[in-house]
Amino acid sequence: MMIGGRNMGYCGCSTSLACCSPKKAVQDKVCIDWTISHTTGTDTIRVIYDTNVGNIIASGYFKFISAPLAADTVTLTFLNGAATVEEITAITAGEVKSFTVQNFDSVQITVPLASSTGVYIGEFCLTPRYKI
Repeated sequence: MMIGGRNMGYCGCSTSLACCSPKKAVQDKVCIDWTISHTTGTDTIRVIYDTNVGNIIASGYFKFISAPLAADTVTLTFLNGAATVEEITAITAGEVKSFTVQNFDSVQITVPLASSTGVYIGEFCLTPRYKI
């Protein structure tokens, strides 16, 4: 079809562009405060988000509020089954990390074995989007 001297696709778009029907999606927001008690000498792993919905796209932030020592770190890992999708490492107390990630089914925090014994505290907010 010709419009204004330009060849247009069946949905009214320029043929150089792909025309797509609108996708329907829902959006949630999940925020939690987390606390992990850790003992030096072993990794402490805590799952903080788990879902059975596939094909998630999400954004959010991870806030690490306090640790026994300033040098102590944690790692935030997004997994699909046992495979790591994305990992944010060496986060120290006082830091906030933002993220956008897709195709994961769980999120975990790891306090590395060398970190100090004590309590680790933070906040995690996730805005997942699900296609329907």
